[in-house]
Amino acid sequence: MEKDLKEICLKIERFIGDSVKRFKKNGVILGLSGGIDSSVLAFLLKRTLGKDRVFGLIMPEKESSPENIKDAREIANFLAIEHKEIDLTPLLTEIGVYKLIPFKMVENKFLLNRGLKLFKKRMKVNMIHSLGILGVTTPNKISQRATAVMLPKLRLRSLLLYYYGALKNLLVSGTTNKTEYLLGHYDKYGDGACDIEPIKGFYKTQVRELAKFLGVPKKIIEKPASHDLFAGTILTDEVLMGMDFEKVDAILIGLEEGKENKRLAKELGVGTKTIEEVKMAIANEKIKREMPFSPDV
Repeated sequence: MEKDLKEICLKIERFIGDSVKRFKKNGVILGLSGGIDSSVLAFLLKRTLGKDRVFGLIMPEKESSPENIKDAREIANFLAIEHKEIDLTPLLTEIGVYKLIPFKMVENKFLLNRGLKLFKKRMKVNMIHSLGILGVTTPNKISQRATAVMLPKLRLRSLLLYYYGALKNLLVSGTTNKTEYLLGHYDKYGDGACDIEPIKGFYKTQVRELAKFLGVPKKIIEKPASHDLFAGTILTDEVLMGMDFEKVDAILIGLEEGKENKRLAKELGVGTKTIEEVKMAIANEKIKREMPFSPDV
């Protein structure tokens, strides 16, 4: 396994190096969130380009987890890469984002979990992802407000990455993994807006293996994954999915291998309804991954 991981890392590093040359850039810029995906990417970038050609942006706002902000700083300092921290709170306040959902609800675990259960019951699903995390397919005021809260945060970060990328002639790298991509746990004009996606071919569980191989701090590897856009420490990725990454990745891999629902459900010890929800998530997100539509004239 270690030999395979070494070869995989070398392949990613060649891809990064070739991309920088092809785009004629000085290096690469990425957003540092304090999570496992951006940390893995930062390690890979430094291995490929050296610390002087990697620039990290840390972009917190008042609803960000303090632990994630601290971890992002520690990764940047550990790797000795140049970085800058920009607080998005003033801009998001001006837009009116924080008025959409009462802060009392954001910090109340009981209210959030109760609301999540009621929402799932009303929409008749277990996985929020199957509805589309950034915009439920069935019009719903709750989902509309949640989307309006999250999208400006994601897209402001993208804007800043491209701003500083242009100033420093840097290639913008995304940090989306394959699980997020397939289930729609990203926004194509937010964290999906980038020049390259070095780890998009890896499921979340595979990113964890890469993290261990690269020497990413244990606390980041073991920390619950979160979008960290709205009550992220409570509404973690696994809470929203209704299952852990090991199980959802096993389902995604099984579907990728062409296994039938009944066989896959039996192998993994899950209901066929769960398999159907994962398939629905993939189908609902497919249209949102497309480029802007235009009439055939």
